[in-house]
Amino acid sequence: MRGSEMIKISANNFEGDMAPWIVEQAAASLTAAIYLNDTFRIKGLSEEEIEEHQGAIYTIMTANGRLICQACDKEWDVSYLEKFVLQKNDGLELFLVEMGILDMTSIEAANKEAEKYLASLATFAFEPKAIAKEKAYDKLISDKIPDEAAKKIAKRLSEVSEGKLEWKDFAAESARILTSLSQ
Repeated sequence: MRGSEMIKISANNFEGDMAPWIVEQAAASLTAAIYLNDTFRIKGLSEEEIEEHQGAIYTIMTANGRLICQACDKEWDVSYLEKFVLQKNDGLELFLVEMGILDMTSIEAANKEAEKYLASLATFAFEPKAIAKEKAYDKLISDKIPDEAAKKIAKRLSEVSEGKLEWKDFAAESARILTSLSQ
């Protein structure tokens, strides 16, 4: 957590700024509430049983979201609750990015890592098609990329070497393939 954009919150029985601790505790409660909300649906509870508990869960989500907003000197918006409910942990990460607590979501971080990794294949794009495909495939396999994903990426790289595919399109598509492996 960055914490640089948070306001300073003090307490009589604690030296230092309480804002990071409040954010940490509220985020943990939000994570638990998101999990519970999702679990009720997975467990096959009836709509009445879900509604019976949902109000309490939404209250927990809202209260903890408001705490984080307060600590970050931001305004609460009901759309944040929608993010928690509809996008679950991805929504929570988007909220934390918006609050300035995280630099990026885990999906964005995974995409960035994938793009950085794909840059190591760039030299193969200047090889003839068959060589580009073979070298890329060999590197991907040696880097423990599963066979099916390695074949797709190597095939698409050979299309870059032929001039049939732009590097940016190759990188975006290949990053999606690589990030889907980690999910």
